[in-house]
This record gives sequence, structure tokens and C-alpha cells, in this order.
Amino acid sequence: MSKGKITLLVALALTSLVFAQSWSFTFQVVPVPGDEYDLTMAMTAGATAGYDAFLDVPYFSPPDGRGAFFPLNDPLNPAYTKLQTDVRGLVLGDYTYWVAMDEGYYGLDDRFVEWDIDDLPNPVTAGNLWITTIIYGTDPATIADSLWVPMETIEEFPFGPTQEVAFRFMPAGMVDTIPPYVTGFNPIPGSAGVGLDAAIRFDVKDANRGVNDASIDVTVSYDGDEFETDELDMTLDPIVGGYRVTILPPEGLWPETTTVTYSVNACDLVTPPNCMVDDSVISFHTTEIIPDLFPPYFENIYPANGAMNIDVLSCIRIVIKDSESGVDSSTILFQVDGVEIHHDNLNITELGVGSDWYRVEYCPATALNYGAIYNVSVYAEDKWGNDANTSWSFTTEEAESLAEFTYNIKTHTIVGGDTATTNLYLGLDNLGSDGYDSGIDVPQFLFPGAPRGYFPLMDPTHPEVPALSRDIRSTDYGIKTWTVDIFNPVGDLRVSWDRTLLPPFGDFMFAVVDSGTTPSTWVSMETYSVATLTASQQVLIRFLPEGDDETPPIVRAINMEGEGPGGAGYDPTTTLCFEVVDYGSGVDLSTVSISVDYVDIDLADMTVTPLSNGYRFCYIPDPAWSPNSDYIVTVQASDNALPANEMDPYTWSFSTGPIGCAPEFELPITITWGTGADENETITFGTVEGASPNYDSGIDQIQPPPITDAGFYFTCDDAPPADKLIKDMRNPCDRPNIWQVTKRYSLTSPNVTVTWPSSPVFADTSWHLYYT
Repeated sequence: MSKGKITLLVALALTSLVFAQSWSFTFQVVPVPGDEYDLTMAMTAGATAGYDAFLDVPYFSPPDGRGAFFPLNDPLNPAYTKLQTDVRGLVLGDYTYWVAMDEGYYGLDDRFVEWDIDDLPNPVTAGNLWITTIIYGTDPATIADSLWVPMETIEEFPFGPTQEVAFRFMPAGMVDTIPPYVTGFNPIPGSAGVGLDAAIRFDVKDANRGVNDASIDVTVSYDGDEFETDELDMTLDPIVGGYRVTILPPEGLWPETTTVTYSVNACDLVTPPNCMVDDSVISFHTTEIIPDLFPPYFENIYPANGAMNIDVLSCIRIVIKDSESGVDSSTILFQVDGVEIHHDNLNITELGVGSDWYRVEYCPATALNYGAIYNVSVYAEDKWGNDANTSWSFTTEEAESLAEFTYNIKTHTIVGGDTATTNLYLGLDNLGSDGYDSGIDVPQFLFPGAPRGYFPLMDPTHPEVPALSRDIRSTDYGIKTWTVDIFNPVGDLRVSWDRTLLPPFGDFMFAVVDSGTTPSTWVSMETYSVATLTASQQVLIRFLPEGDDETPPIVRAINMEGEGPGGAGYDPTTTLCFEVVDYGSGVDLSTVSISVDYVDIDLADMTVTPLSNGYRFCYIPDPAWSPNSDYIVTVQASDNALPANEMDPYTWSFSTGPIGCAPEFELPITITWGTGADENETITFGTVEGASPNYDSGIDQIQPPPITDAGFYFTCDDAPPADKLIKDMRNPCDRPNIWQVTKRYSLTSPNVTVTWPSSPVFADTSWHLYYT
């Protein structure tokens, strides 16, 4: 009966497809009053969800960076990432979705989508359109039915600065009557010898509208005990068409050599819902306890031990396996040059379902250093506590040098028929630097009343040279930027060059800016031969090394990431700083988008510092971050290549701790290891201004000699005897402060007690003392 019912539905769907009508619909995106952008969506036979030549119309960002488009991710046509017209094929059996967004607008006011109801596809011959808003990057197929608005009921729809607009279309006459189904069982139904700690995993899917996660109902039973959904340790992970369900043994482990049975039911998202007529019932049989005697092992290390010339943009990865109980992923410790990499910054992926083998990958937010040796160590345990570790090292590539050249540009001051021209020279030399290089650079002498062009110079080692007429830089690989200014600027001001003589070793670009500011766009010097400027402006010239730039910008040098020092959170008064750089053509500042907790941050509210190949951004909200809070930061940018390379959104999180310093205090602790009068000892710890984690003369107290009996002391990193303290005070502004107590000699008594008196420090609830 079920098979016949499905066949009939498919036949009806194909009938609808045959008579579905092609259509086209144009709407307007209005980011601010007066700015309006037309976008067109359409459906016709033969089109795809990717780029279709002669059907789709690409969108290219204008010079001011403002517009609207359909974002596109088509691996077969990576050159096209944005569309003005997006045509899809006639598909039946599911919704078709479009997403539209604006760019270049950073205000907090609502934007609008507007359309004429009469322009909508015919609901009888074509189908129906709905509209909703989504957070950037959200799959519109996951949005609940209740949040979609029929477009035939309104003609205007608002969306916020951190949102995209999603559309969905259903062909006329489509009806979903098929319930969800269960597949992908692990353990395999009827299998024997299943591990006692094995999780139950299966997929609940729906071919059309998707699975209602709240409807998933599971019952697990064994040995006469039965556990309902609300009693199970059950997690749901979204997958295409539904959810992957994982259930851990209700009591930690399954009983030995028993039969475990579970049943599953679920409904879809249509109204009224289609629910499974019969539960899926699955059984498997558990094994007896077999000890795991062997530790995990490591495979597929990259870069390999001793590898040379590794790309500085590489990721570091390793596979960890265990032949018996499986790897306990929570024990994985990954260190680079002795620094532990937090799990939040690792990509830990299980190899298969239920294998408990893991692929661990670390992709640094910052590029690796050129010509550097990196030492990596990895530690892991299996589920029986057997541990293993491995370590290796590799060396990154050396930075390539650029070709030497010298190039002439001119400045002109025009007053009536008189023109004062200054010849300036810029270039690269193996002996050059960013400062003054005697014998290579040439100082420019500036006289009052005499107009003259120059390269400004701020070299602390040569304060007597504030200006150059010849500015030669190093051939070290990277983007080079020169500033051209005019002394005593009068009349019409120009900077000129011969574009036919530009050195053939890369791309030259220029920008005219107000003195001391950063350009938002650059213009190719191959297109123009002259730049005009005012007395308060400068001309910047940028050299981009040759070579096809196919890599997008990256984020590096993040100073606030993860849980902060010692897991105590960052000081809420700390300024968040990070760099966005591009090692090819540099970062296009006009494309940089930064959000905190999905709210866009205006670049005017940040400190933006130009770097040779990008920018450093620093930000703190007014007056500070909220204490004891979690924040999510997202950054996106494109480079200056043609066409531009756009980075995927880069996201990280950080946590703040309390504001201010801990209270000052002293707390004695008494350690007792026997009943005798000399079988106890009191040592003191606390906080006081001016103290450090090591020995502080006049504040801390060293264990006095001779040391002949059993006892205890605080340890620190100073040289003996200052590494053993009976009074150890720390700085109240350091977080966290951790005191470690060590015994002097082995004690015969197995019982050691630690006691301490009441203290006012315990009454301050913003700070806590813990012991372990």
C-alpha cells in the first residue's frame, strides 16, 4: 500500500511539472530613500541553481561599493559570486529559495524590498511566492512556516542591517502528503557485539518540507526498563532534509550481552502534519566487557615531520585512531610551539559515524611566519584512559624578494602661466628600507616660498631628514606604499607620471586623500597619467607585487579570542584588536564588514591603522564590554584584485570576566598530616598591590633552612631557594591567580587535611576562591 501511494504522488508531481509555467519577477531593494536597485528572479526549464550563461545576469560591485544582489556559490563558475538576475529550473517536490542582500550601507535604519503585486507570478498557472528575513548565512529552508509572509498580501517588506531577504516559491498544485522516514541506523539493525558505550545514531528525513524536530519521539528499552524521549540524553543535528539523532546510553553504559530496542516516530512541517503511520523499531545486541590495553595511534600528519617550504597559509592536521574503545575527543591536546590551541579553534571531525576516530585540523587565524620552524605536539587518550602523544616539526617557505627598479614621477604647482615641477623617484633596492638609507635615498630640501614635491619621512634614527626626493624601499616581498606631498602648495596642484614606463613587475595604483587619512578605493596608474589634488591633500602610490592573486584576505593577530587568560575571561576594558591582511593585492577597505553579536560596527567607531598589506582594527564599545559575557565577532572583506577575491565570513568568540581587580587579602591555611605537635604547618597566601607570581622581596617569605622535616610550601618559577615560599602574595589585578602547594618530603600518613579561617574576602561575590 505504501509503495503504491508513493508512486501515485510522483505521477501527480510529474503532471504538475509538465504544465508548470515559466515566469519572471522584478523587485526593488531600497537600502536608503532615493537609492533603488532592481533584482530579477525567474524560473524556466533547463536553468540550474548555479550560474547559467545567457540566462543569469552577473552583478559587479560599482566603484562606490553600494548595491544589491543575489549571492552565489557555484564551484563550477567561481568567477561569478553575485547575480542581478537569478534564473532557476522548474523543480517540483520541494520549495525553491532565493536570497538577496545589499552591500555598502552601514546605517542602522531598516532597508526595504518593494514590488508590484500585479507583477507576481500567476498563482494558478505558475505558483506562489513568500518572503522573510534571515540572519546572514542562515539556510532559508530551516525557517519555520509561520515566519514566511505571502507576497500577494503586501507590497513592501523591511529588513535590518544584519539581515538578508529570503524568497521561496512553490509551484501551483503541489501537495505534500508523504511523512518522514528513518534511515542511516548505527548500530546496524540486528547487529551483535555492540560496544557498551556505543551511541545510537540514525537520521530522520523528509523528502519535501522537512522534519518537525519537536515531533521526534523515541523510546529505548532493555532488561525490562523503558526510557521515553524526555528521559534520554538525545541531541539533534540538522542535516539535509531533516536531523541526525544521537542517543547516549541512558545509564552511561548498556548492560552486557543484552538486547536493546528503540522505536522512532516523527512528523513533517506541513499543516496539517504528515506523521509516520508506524514506528520504526530497531534492535541490537551488546557485547561483554573486553579491556582495552592499547593506546591511540596517529596517522596522516601534515605538514610531515621535517617538511620544508610549507605555504604560510597552510593548516596543520592529524588523524587520531584507536583500535579498540575509541578516542576520547575531550582529551585531545594540540600544542604549537608549546602553546595549547583551545578546542574552539580546532576543527575536530569524526571519521564516519560512531568510529570515535578523529581528524584534527588547526588553521591559524594569522598566517604562519615566513622561514620559521614550527614544533607541534598532540596528546590523546582512548576511552579506557590509555594515552599517547606525538610531536613533529616543519619549516615554512622563505619570502620571495621583489625585483629592483626606479621610477620617476613629477609634482606640478601651476600659478597662471608659471609651473614649478619637481622630479621625484621611487623604487626598490636590495639594500633599501622604509627609513632613510644613506647613498640610496636622497633628501629633499624644502625652502620657504618655494613649491616643491617630496616624500614625507619619519625615521627616528634620522630626524634630520624629514623629506626625500628619492625614496627607495626594500625588496622584501609585500605591498609597498609611498606618500607624495607638496611643500608650499599654491595654485593648481598635480602629480603626473608616464604610464607607458611603469615597471612590469606588478600593479601600480594611486589614491588622492586628505592628509593623514586612509583611502577607501585605489585607481590603476595604467588608466591615468595625472592626479589633481588640493593644498590639504596627498597622493598615495601603492605597488602590488606581480602574480595572479587568487586568495582572499585573512584575519590575523586577534588579541581577544576564547575564554581569556586561564579561562577567567578578558578584562571588559580591553580593546579588541585584529588585522585583516591580503598577501597579494591588499585589502579593499570599502568592502570590510565587521559585526559584534551580528550587529554591524561602523568603521568610524573603530581605530583603523593601515598596514603594508591590509589594516589593523581596534574597537571597544562605549564605555566597555559587559562583564562576564560572551561575544561573537564576524569579519568579511575583499581584496583589490580584478576580479576581487572575497573571503568567507570569519567568526570567532571571546568571553569577558569581571571588571577591575580582586580585593587585597591574606589567608593562612593549616595543613595537618598527623596528631603530633609538629605534624602540622601554616602557610599564607593572598593578594597585594605590587606583588608578582614569583618571589617579591619584602612581601613574600622564603621557606627558612634547614629543611629536615616533612612539610609544605608554595612553588614558583624563581631559582632556589626563592622557589619555595611559606608566604606567597600575588597581584590582585592578575587573572587568574593560581597557587600550587607542594610537599617537601614523602609522608607516611595517607591522610592530609587543609583548613582555613573565615575571611572578609569570601563576602565579595564578584570574586571567588577555588581549591582542587
